[in-house]
Amino acid sequence: MSVQRSRSALSPNNSGNIEASNSTVNGSNIIGGAGGSSSSSGYIKDRYIDELPSQQLRLLCEHLDEMQVWMQLAEVMQLRPADVKFIQQQQELGKSPSWLLIRKWGIECKHTVTELFMLLWKREQHHAMRMLKDFVERKYQLLIPRSQPRLTMLMANSDIKQLNGPINSSSSGVSNSNNNSSYSSSEQTAPTSTQRIEQDVREFARYMIEISYDDLTEATENWSERLKLGKGGFGTVYKGTWKCTEVAVKQLQYNAVNGRDSSKVQLQQSLNELKHLSRYRHDNVLPLFGYSLNGEKPCLVYQLMKGGTLEQRLYAKKEKPLTWKERVEICLGASRLVNCIINFIINVSYFKFYSGINFLHSCDVKPLIHGDIKPANVLLDVCLTPRIGDFGLAREGPAAVSRSVTVSQVYGTRPYLPQEFLRGKKLSTKVDTYSYGVMLLETFTGMRAVDQHRRPLLLSEFVKCVRKDELVNLIDARQPIQNDERDMCKNLILLGTQCVAFEADDRPEMKYVYDTINFCKIYPD
Repeated sequence: MSVQRSRSALSPNNSGNIEASNSTVNGSNIIGGAGGSSSSSGYIKDRYIDELPSQQLRLLCEHLDEMQVWMQLAEVMQLRPADVKFIQQQQELGKSPSWLLIRKWGIECKHTVTELFMLLWKREQHHAMRMLKDFVERKYQLLIPRSQPRLTMLMANSDIKQLNGPINSSSSGVSNSNNNSSYSSSEQTAPTSTQRIEQDVREFARYMIEISYDDLTEATENWSERLKLGKGGFGTVYKGTWKCTEVAVKQLQYNAVNGRDSSKVQLQQSLNELKHLSRYRHDNVLPLFGYSLNGEKPCLVYQLMKGGTLEQRLYAKKEKPLTWKERVEICLGASRLVNCIINFIINVSYFKFYSGINFLHSCDVKPLIHGDIKPANVLLDVCLTPRIGDFGLAREGPAAVSRSVTVSQVYGTRPYLPQEFLRGKKLSTKVDTYSYGVMLLETFTGMRAVDQHRRPLLLSEFVKCVRKDELVNLIDARQPIQNDERDMCKNLILLGTQCVAFEADDRPEMKYVYDTINFCKIYPD
């Protein structure tokens, strides 16, 4: 089989994800194909990576993208710096870095599945190893751990830093530029003990219900594929019925990141989300019903959002497009929350909200930066009320909103992140403003944040090439519009361009964004 034919079986789509096509290898359809060929003795013939079923390769690349470990793999693959730089550039354009990596190392250099399997073993990518299990000999399959450690085992052996403290970076020369980040402030946080971690868990969850893992297993019909709602870098979300109530259950995964004990990193992420969702009560925060820490994997249980995500509603082909009024109300609700978490301080002990506007320049007030604002993280209920979820990457920012802190690594979704964060690693509230601006532009233009068929590829750059008096031509044409709505949409697109300004200081604060949307909307409350 030629390399070219194998490449055609997989290609990045407009959003940089991998799509599979119905290709044929040796006369058989390879979509959903079986494992490696074997004899009656159980011997599995090693094969080149380009001979893998395209569906299997697509799923593997998607998983590695979610885990954000391609640069660690590039190091052990001994990829040339020029190749690594090329993949980084393509990643910034929304392409799949894992697919580009495997194409370069595995397909062009003709490496085998077993070689890839062993590299994944070195990096403790156990789930990825399971995905290739049927394509390697049994002696290699035995390297896969039989089960995941329980949370109590993790905590007993954990040396996790405090939730907002630094995580030691990998000692390798290649660092993942899209991994979860930690603050590299001058104050280093000492390792915490098991008792401290347990104390943190109980403190964060003191106002929530602890749900047994067995109950959640029953609620999701033993984690049925039929009930799977989606999958992300830190877990899989299932629909379930618990206590006669429809819920969404996020089952958190253990994975390897930067060669460290991945379980500890994942525990930190789950506790981070538990911490923030237990502290904040707001109409536009995704409600967290409870948690489970007593089973094979930690789980978080949320209210089920039956309206889907803003991303699904913006780009749905079969459903009616959102009306202009619905879009305005969704963006208004999202901006209200982002402004709230930046400008409010929470007293956890008494669960009171204190207005933070008078404290913005006080050293005692630290804004919360979500870090991953995008349409996929804006969930909608049946009335289309927006709820922002996925606080796993949320971090406390500098005391003054006008300041920034330097982080050790970049995290989040690249098309929604500004250059001072991607390249300079400077984190401030203006990062959320930029992300929100991209989402605002998507909502009123109907264009995706990144599009391979558009120049420039990034929506945040594309709108800057359009004259102000021509912004009206960018309004989503799928939805009928009245004259007064046209003016409103044009003004909101203009607001979006202000939010994605290149310089952080040129972007408005979220309070201004909220007030402007409120001023622009033409519909009565």
